[in-house]
Amino acid sequence: MDLKLSITTTTTGGSNNNNNNNFTSAATTTPAITTNSCGGGGGGSDSAMSSGRILFDYQAIKEDEVTVAKGELVQILGTNHQNMFLVHRPANSVSPAAEGWVPCHVIGPRDGDGSSSLRKGSKQMFKIKKPVFRSPQRAESDSRDGRDNGELMDMGETFGIDRNREMGRDGRSKVKWSSSELGLEVAPMVQLPLTSLTVQAGDTATLTCQVCGRPRPQVQWRYRDSQVIVQGHSPRVLMMYNEEGLATLQLLNVSSVDSGEYSCVASSDIGTVVTRAMLTVLDRPSPPGAPVVRNQVGTAVHLEWSPPSQQTSASTPAPPAMPAQIQGYTIEYREAGSSMWQLAIPYVPNTSQVIGDLEPGQTYQFRVSANNAIGISEPSLPSSYVAIPSEYELSDREDAPCVMWKNTFENDFSDLGELGKGRFSVVHACAQKCSGQELAGKIITKRLTRKEAVETEFNTLHSLTHTSLVRVFDLYETPTHFVIIMELLSSGRLLEHICGRGLFDELLAAEYMGQVLDCLRYLHNCRIAHLDIKPENLMVECAPSAVILKLVDFGDARHIYNNYYIHPMVGHPEFTSPEVVSGTPVGLLTDIWSVGVLLYVLLSGVSPFLDESQEETCSNIVRHDFCFPDEYFAGISPEAKDLIRFMLVEELSKRPSAQACLESPWIKKAAVPRSSPIRPKPINTTRLADFIQRRKHQSDAFILKSLP
Repeated sequence: MDLKLSITTTTTGGSNNNNNNNFTSAATTTPAITTNSCGGGGGGSDSAMSSGRILFDYQAIKEDEVTVAKGELVQILGTNHQNMFLVHRPANSVSPAAEGWVPCHVIGPRDGDGSSSLRKGSKQMFKIKKPVFRSPQRAESDSRDGRDNGELMDMGETFGIDRNREMGRDGRSKVKWSSSELGLEVAPMVQLPLTSLTVQAGDTATLTCQVCGRPRPQVQWRYRDSQVIVQGHSPRVLMMYNEEGLATLQLLNVSSVDSGEYSCVASSDIGTVVTRAMLTVLDRPSPPGAPVVRNQVGTAVHLEWSPPSQQTSASTPAPPAMPAQIQGYTIEYREAGSSMWQLAIPYVPNTSQVIGDLEPGQTYQFRVSANNAIGISEPSLPSSYVAIPSEYELSDREDAPCVMWKNTFENDFSDLGELGKGRFSVVHACAQKCSGQELAGKIITKRLTRKEAVETEFNTLHSLTHTSLVRVFDLYETPTHFVIIMELLSSGRLLEHICGRGLFDELLAAEYMGQVLDCLRYLHNCRIAHLDIKPENLMVECAPSAVILKLVDFGDARHIYNNYYIHPMVGHPEFTSPEVVSGTPVGLLTDIWSVGVLLYVLLSGVSPFLDESQEETCSNIVRHDFCFPDEYFAGISPEAKDLIRFMLVEELSKRPSAQACLESPWIKKAAVPRSSPIRPKPINTTRLADFIQRRKHQSDAFILKSLP
């Protein structure tokens, strides 16, 4: 039986001169498919050449598309350059008959049609031709004979099938197909890509994607693009690929070595497509390095160790996705001659730790385990044995501050950026890698500061406890710097805080000065002089109910006893006392002068002794040359100016103590609870903001010679 397929198209609205390449919907052009019997034989119909079965559900997205369900048999009416079929879906029990576009890859051969269906049949399958750009004259000609270049393409033009065009009895153009088979090749496409996956060690990891194409593409799985995964190579690997194009890779009992990038490659004779995803396996960490005894002082031992190795084996590098973040370490110890390990410290956030109060005369060995969210690692190799001196040996040694320098800063912290600069240091925010806690690191250049000076600063602050003193935690040494780890004061400096809050008056000024004086009272009772009181060294911590001042930078601080100490004048002299400028011995009350200058600046926004040059400024200080201009102090209370005069006394021995300043009427008045909400007149902070800007551009990195 020789059958020819005839497609009749009806063009509405006359000639169409539109030159765009958009295709009309089924509602605009309604093709009718008919099959004619040619030659001898009966008039039977064979729809295998123009029909196919839906491979899987497709939901219409655009108005001119039609929704089809898996297994439905549809008639193919036409195609376009976007690899879409125009189909007729017969009526069924739930939906009426409809026509519309569907992607070509959702249509497959009818069951049992063999070589007469849409299945590829050797050389009888045709590929879609590329779009042909026609001249306006050709487009007009096409429009006249019923082939509008902006509308539906007929099947012969699309597939390159020989056809004859004739006029039917109704006057419409008919196309007669001489091909005995209809087919289409489609390059592989990814319908559902792989998605990255995170699982715990021991679980099953399942990676799934959906691919399509005609002919049905072959699927290959790869690990890191280079290693082909073969079915049956390992009992842990399962691969599946069904008729709907779902490709699945299952990895059983995964471990950290399975982490990495996986790809699914779908290929056929006419193309290849790849989809990739990352698999991350969270596992407990590998053991850390064996602890090393860096120092032993008295009954204390300083241990350091390296974090867990980033290698899964000696020859195979670890995958890009590493085990879960290390959250801390556990230290164990055992005494010489014993096989039993005992807990020393359950949680250590760093890769170094000082273990104190060990038993004199005993010999110890230590080991470390790493912890993360999944579990705890195997213990590290043990340290070498370390012997603690006997009580007799310890009694012969002088007591001295125990400073344990650590060398593991890069292992323990991540740098979060610069916060500020001092004369010889830079302060950075840093995050503890294990705990995530944010701290501050004062980074001091080795070539500018002696190691002993850094030790003194650390020991001084470490021995003190006061609300208004910054806390310090650790001391690190790198090849080029010393680092003091201290609490992070993220609210900034005092003067910036005052200018930023919008409202400032004498009550707030008195409250802030009261905190500074209370801190100095504590320091002076400990026989410690700060010797560098200035606005840049006063930070704020904004608590829910109050603003707490914090005194920082103890690089110049000294213990003051009966001996005479002459402090070098370093940096700008604005807040420097007369005894420092003149090179005479300093004392605890040297700090009181600097507080008096600070109060003057807070209330007026200008510096009392500042002049055009450094020498003139120093001369004003030693001559005690200052006043209260009405331009700057209009509205400031007499009690406030009295306190400034009380503190700015030229002779060191005649200056008041911090306790005496706290008892001044101005400070005490601010400390009394107020029954009235009425506050003093606000202080304009414009000059204070200018003062801040001037100080930012002021060089503080030089040493002035003391005046005779």
